[in-house]
Amino acid sequence: MSDIASRSPPPSPPVPRWKSDFPGEELLRSPRLRLRGLKYGDIPALTRLNADAEVRRHLIDASPTRFFEVTALVSWANQMYLSRPGLGIWHAADANDTFVGTFSLMPLESGDAVEIGVRLVPEAWGRWYALEGGRLLCAHAFANVGLASLAGFFAPANRVIEILLRRLGFLPDGEVEHFGKKAVRYVLTAGRWRDRNAAAA
Repeated sequence: MSDIASRSPPPSPPVPRWKSDFPGEELLRSPRLRLRGLKYGDIPALTRLNADAEVRRHLIDASPTRFFEVTALVSWANQMYLSRPGLGIWHAADANDTFVGTFSLMPLESGDAVEIGVRLVPEAWGRWYALEGGRLLCAHAFANVGLASLAGFFAPANRVIEILLRRLGFLPDGEVEHFGKKAVRYVLTAGRWRDRNAAAA
C-alpha cells in the first residue's frame, strides 16, 4: 500500500510564491482523523516520516527525503488535486491536530487503476488509524470519485498491510512487479464495497 507511484505529472497550475503556501483544504474527517491537502509547511514532517528507518523498512516505493524532492512532492500533489479531483496524497492529523502520516489515492501509470496508500509515523502504529483512514478513502473513492475499483500493493513479507487490506474488503489478485520489486496486489471493487456495507448496516 504505497503512496507514491511513477506517473506522468499533470499540467502545472500556478504555484504560490514561496512566502505563501497551498491552502491545505480538508478532504475527509472521521472522529479521530482529519485528511487535508499537503502544504509547504508540511515539508519537515514529511521529511521525518520518509527518513524514518522503521517506515522505510516496509516500503516498496520511493521515499523522498531531500528538501527539493519533498518540495516537488507537495507541489505535484497540489497539481493532482486540480487535474484529478478526489485523488492525491493527503496530510493526516489526529484529533489534537498532531501529524500521524499520509493517506493517498494515486492513479497508476498503466491503465485506469488507482492505488490506495497509507504511510504512518511509528508513534501512530497500532492505533487503528490505517483502518479508519482506509475506510474513509474507500468510501470517498467509490461514492465521491466514482471509481470502479481500487488496488493495494505491499511487499510479500508485510503481513500487517495484508491484514489491513483484507479488513477493508480487498481480495488477493496475485503477485506482480511494483516499482521494480516483487509485490502482492489486492483489489477491491465498488460493488463489493457496497455489498459489504449493505450487509453491515
